[in-house]
Amino acid sequence: MSGNSNNPGGNSGNTNNPGGNSAVFSSTASTSYQPQEEIRVNGCCKADNRAVVCLRSIVVLSLLIATSVVATLAYYYSRKFEHSLFLLEYEDSAMLLKEGFQRGVDIKVATSESLSKMYTYRFEKQDLWPNITLNGFVDSASGQLLLSRSRAISYNPIIDERSRVSWEAYAREELKNEGLSNIINPQFIYMKNGSNSIPDTLALTSAESDHPKIMVPVWQITPLVGNIKAIFFNLHSEPARRLALDDMLTYKIPALTAILQLVQDNETRPSSILFYPVFNISNSSLPRSVIGSISVVFSWDDVLAQTLPTYISGMVCVLRAQGLRTNQTHSYVLKGGKVQYLGSGDLHDSAFDSLGYSVNASLLGSVIDAGVGNSLIRYSMSVYPSTELKSQYETNKPAIYTVVVVLIFFFTSAMFMMYDYLVQHRQASLTAAADHAGKIIDSLFPSIVRSRLFGTTTVVTAPPAREMESPAVRLKRFFRSSGQVVEKRDSVTNQSPFQFSAPIADVFQSTTILFADIAGFTAWSSAHPPEHVFRLLESMYREFDLCAKERGVFKVETIGDCYMAVCGLPDPRDDHAVAMSQFALDMQIKMEGVTQALAPELGADVLNLKLRTGMHSGPVTAGVLRGEKSRFQLFGDTVNTASRMESTGSPSRIQVSEQTANLLIQAGVSHWLTPRDTKVQAKGKGELQTFWLTAPSVPPHAQVAVLGSDPDQARWVQGEKKLSCNETRTFLSCDHPLTTAGS
Repeated sequence: MSGNSNNPGGNSGNTNNPGGNSAVFSSTASTSYQPQEEIRVNGCCKADNRAVVCLRSIVVLSLLIATSVVATLAYYYSRKFEHSLFLLEYEDSAMLLKEGFQRGVDIKVATSESLSKMYTYRFEKQDLWPNITLNGFVDSASGQLLLSRSRAISYNPIIDERSRVSWEAYAREELKNEGLSNIINPQFIYMKNGSNSIPDTLALTSAESDHPKIMVPVWQITPLVGNIKAIFFNLHSEPARRLALDDMLTYKIPALTAILQLVQDNETRPSSILFYPVFNISNSSLPRSVIGSISVVFSWDDVLAQTLPTYISGMVCVLRAQGLRTNQTHSYVLKGGKVQYLGSGDLHDSAFDSLGYSVNASLLGSVIDAGVGNSLIRYSMSVYPSTELKSQYETNKPAIYTVVVVLIFFFTSAMFMMYDYLVQHRQASLTAAADHAGKIIDSLFPSIVRSRLFGTTTVVTAPPAREMESPAVRLKRFFRSSGQVVEKRDSVTNQSPFQFSAPIADVFQSTTILFADIAGFTAWSSAHPPEHVFRLLESMYREFDLCAKERGVFKVETIGDCYMAVCGLPDPRDDHAVAMSQFALDMQIKMEGVTQALAPELGADVLNLKLRTGMHSGPVTAGVLRGEKSRFQLFGDTVNTASRMESTGSPSRIQVSEQTANLLIQAGVSHWLTPRDTKVQAKGKGELQTFWLTAPSVPPHAQVAVLGSDPDQARWVQGEKKLSCNETRTFLSCDHPLTTAGS
């Protein structure tokens, strides 16, 4: 038959003829299949590439959007938080200033009131007004001066034409008695005009005054230094003082002057004077007259001082004195507990107008405003923040936080780009390797064979995994799983069986823990081959384990040449300290026996190895740490202290703590203990009193079995007697318990 592939009716093996029976593949058919397969594969790759590119673009765009949103929110909320702190601190400071402003005025009113009552109580029954002098005024007023933070306090009698002559005579005599006659002026009661002359006061009294025929001279004043020339000065002759004094006399209330510049101040320092009436009788229910005044001179910066904490800086205070005849404004700034005068006028930053707080000063609590009456002077204070105060709270930290957030996102994006590049590079490498393998396959098989080979799913039964493992892999698997509890997860949910179960743990209140370490082991092991090291450790630990089992001691673990054991758990026992002490003494004996038995084989230097042991008693937390490899563990201060007992001990000796020693003494074996000569300096514990544990007499023929190279044989220390392992399961040091006192 013809093999023409173009003859559909023939009986040849044409691959395009389903009726053909031949198994021979046509080269024409192979050639026609290959472009279709390549087109399908290339189309799938291009579609996958487009999906990857789209996903990459979406991720990058998402990162950019997330960066912008998070950075904006970080800046906004951090700035908002700082602004909230600023407003909170400002409001608290404003409240303190408002309270301090009123408190400063109240203290001055209380000061003047107390002095006024002193004069009234002292002289109301004698009726000597105005010819009076209060003994001890300087001492009383000095304390009040300091308390009220004022600059001067004086008593000023009310003098008219009828009483002037008698009062001047009285004053002249009093000054002579005090040795101050040199301050007497020819006119006595005087005022100062612009030419510094001293004309008669009555001739210059303003006709606008409600009390034009009175004089209010300064009589008693403190401090006297710097104010001695003020004596006899008529306060009613100066306009600002006269207005306040008229209100005081008319309404019988305390009154404040307008803002003054005192003559003793070289720089501008706004001040005022508070006048408080002195009455002839103390009973306010009876008709009474004002016969004098107490004047308190103060500066407004002293009122504002010490009202704010020292860390507040930049609070602006605007003081206003307003009335029909005055309109005064002065500004201050408070910095670190100090008050600085800014100048006349309202000098606060207008940007903070919306944050201003105002308070009116009042006398006698809030009943009588300052300066009521003809003067109509009202004091008020407005408080504003400043840029300096705001800068203490609104810092550049929000910008720093924003930059940090942006950098974190940029770093994350860079890592993503790097990861994407590495994945693409790896994918390109795998694709190149696959192309290379494909070319090899192409060279071995025709396309139609490849399609059937790769398109057919063949189930191949793989040999068991462990049959294919190498010895090294099996050894690693043994070390990973041998003697451990391996966590098995649910095959469906992949959840650990321990995930929702209660932990396996408990507290044991009465235990004794032992740590034993081989002194000199590190140096010895570095000079010997591994088989010698493990031969020594296996022999020694085998002896320790057998003794621990017989003594009822629980072996916790071994880490290198360190052996850890505990007595009193998992089964509690009252004699845990005694049992552990016997076990520690057994270990010393076994150590000597093992080293002597192995000296011929491992070398004489093995005899230099000594066991250093430490013990401590107390509560301990014990339990199983579950996971891929579960382990029994101990935790607590008792473990740490036992370790310190071992590390601070001496080779071939057993050091016990004071707690363990007390238990041994209670058990009647105090003869086992020898106090250590010096206290031990333990890390984290300070100085500790410890004891050496010494053994009673031990039979000199104590024997130790040592594992030989043949697992069925054991060699004894004495006489090299050979016995089988079945015959050497008990040992003399463990079979002969140490006797306790009285046993």
